[in-house]
Amino acid sequence: MKINLSNINHSYNGKAILQDLTLKLEHAEAIAIIGPSGAGKSTLLRLLSKIEDPDSGDIHVNDIDVIKTEAKEYYKKIGFVFQSHNLFPHLTALRNITLVLEKVHNKTPEDAKRLAIDLLTQFELVEHMNKKPSQLSGGQAQRVSIIRSLAISPEVMFLDEPTSALDPILTREVLRTVLKLREKNMRFVIVTHELGFAKKVADYILFMEDGRIVEHGPVSILEKPQTDSLKKFVEFVME
Repeated sequence: MKINLSNINHSYNGKAILQDLTLKLEHAEAIAIIGPSGAGKSTLLRLLSKIEDPDSGDIHVNDIDVIKTEAKEYYKKIGFVFQSHNLFPHLTALRNITLVLEKVHNKTPEDAKRLAIDLLTQFELVEHMNKKPSQLSGGQAQRVSIIRSLAISPEVMFLDEPTSALDPILTREVLRTVLKLREKNMRFVIVTHELGFAKKVADYILFMEDGRIVEHGPVSILEKPQTDSLKKFVEFVME
């Protein structure tokens, strides 16, 4: 996976959220973005996924000019998993997956259903396929959301703190699902506050603070931080 950020700036209501971000990555497969609350992690993820465009700067993901590419076309190439599952409440788990395959990716209903059931089976959720989101646990709903994103065979998946609203038991369910993505060689960028998980699943770390990328490198930087900021953050989170 290649990510190239050049002089990215972004603000909300006059408040600077991201400040002059520049980054060039060429061989990362699973990137974890970590840092304190308010660091700009989720904002960066939203820019990478074109949910928003930056105030200034350039973004390239796998040689795609994200800012210049039409959103509708870009969304066909990526998956996005929100903090809350964002499933359609009136549809079953199965239909939440097949609908996107049929309407956006032009799969036949038969092919869409076959693919969805196969993935639900792989991720041990097939017995829940006819349940609506309100009938699922939070962890199950979030896992269906992950499967929905995976079903389109995206080039990259973006996950924004997918466990933030879950208790520890449900968190483990979702993290196991993300580990399966890694086993499938799916490329992804995840915002997470679970440092132990980041060590297991990521091969590259971005540490953000105050709207800037303070330190980045292979996952081993969590063991030997080069900046005081990351060292203090790791010590605090791992207490």
